Amino acid sequence: MTADEHLDKAFASLDEVPIRELEATSAAISNRRHPLHAFWGIFDRVAGSRQGGWDSSARFHLAQAVNRADDDLLERIAEAEAPFWAHVRAAILARQEEAA
Repeated sequence: MTADEHLDKAFASLDEVPIRELEATSAAISNRRHPLHAFWGIFDRVAGSRQGGWDSSARFHLAQAVNRADDDLLERIAEAEAPFWAHVRAAILARQEEAA
């Protein structure tokens, strides 16, 4: 499976997540010191798109975060239970494999 296919699955996994949970996740990781800060805008944009239209920049930002990911990020999300993070991890690994 390609990195882009994993990104599609990551977004699909957010379909059932309530807006309030997306907003809470965004707020929780919005501090620049948070290790998952690169992803805060994704949750914010997905929540916003449900309230008033699609924001295609969320997909772009997720792809950028995956492209910049390193082994530290992989470790941080390795134990995450949410399907979104499992798909992000798979996308990072696929992207690394594609680059090798």
